Amino acid sequence: MNAEAGQKDGLLRKLQEAEKEGEAAATEAAALRDALSHLTQQASSPDSAALRQHQEVLSSQLEKFQVTAHVLQNLMQQHHRQKVQWTPLPEQQDVLLQKLTDSEEGSSQLLKRVHELEKNMKNLVTEVELEKGKVQSSVEQRRSLEANLAYLQNQLHSKQAENQQQAMQMQVGILLLFL
Repeated sequence: MNAEAGQKDGLLRKLQEAEKEGEAAATEAAALRDALSHLTQQASSPDSAALRQHQEVLSSQLEKFQVTAHVLQNLMQQHHRQKVQWTPLPEQQDVLLQKLTDSEEGSSQLLKRVHELEKNMKNLVTEVELEKGKVQSSVEQRRSLEANLAYLQNQLHSKQAENQQQAMQMQVGILLLFL
């Protein structure tokens, strides 16, 4: 009976650990969503760095969660095998099997959700990088247009000054003709 209590405590600790890691991953996913929303509006380097940081934290949380879920699944399977060998009362066996099934379903659903979030995150990162490229291209085009405008304005001012000088020379020439 003492070994059984120890196993239950171990399983309970692992379940709590998996729950905490799942919550941490969900929190990071929400933070990532907020960062991406902000990033798509402004597309600046600090936002891009924040996005990468959130991506790394989320990946780390995902790895921790996967390891914990795998360990938990192994412990539960081992516990289940021991319980089957022990042959508990039918009601207890049904309850344990239901808990095992529920836990496995919950773990697989969480893992599926994390994979979906990771895929969405990668797609959003790609979109943000494309937008950054477009913004950079627009900035370069604007600089080129401004340089061309400045050049043309200088040319215009030079031609205007030249025209004024020629007009003055013509007026002087006309005056000299009449004198």
